[in-house]
Amino acid sequence: MKAAAIIAAAVLTGALPYLTGSNYIIGIAVSACIFTVSAAALNLVYGFTGLLSFAQLGFWGIGGYAAALTVVTIGGNFWQGLFLAGLINAVSAVGSSSVFKKALAPLALSDSAPSMTPTL
Repeated sequence: MKAAAIIAAAVLTGALPYLTGSNYIIGIAVSACIFTVSAAALNLVYGFTGLLSFAQLGFWGIGGYAAALTVVTIGGNFWQGLFLAGLINAVSAVGSSSVFKKALAPLALSDSAPSMTPTL
């Protein structure tokens, strides 16, 4: 039953642009998906390990800012912005892990979600 609900939600999400022409509804759906991924990442880091890490929020912000600058300022497309955001997050994670050797696992866990978030 749970798997059927997940499959139905995924199909509905994939079909949403074809079901509605409203950019507002699509924007709300994309924002809901972004915050769902962020909440799942926070649940992984804080819920299972008990470590309150604000690094994932920092990586999320850096990734979104880099992707937006790539698309708006440089004139690239979404995929170039996504690649640049992942690259900048990887460099900042390596740089911060050299400063905080014991925080490598939380940094690695928090680096995966922000580099995958699309920017509107």
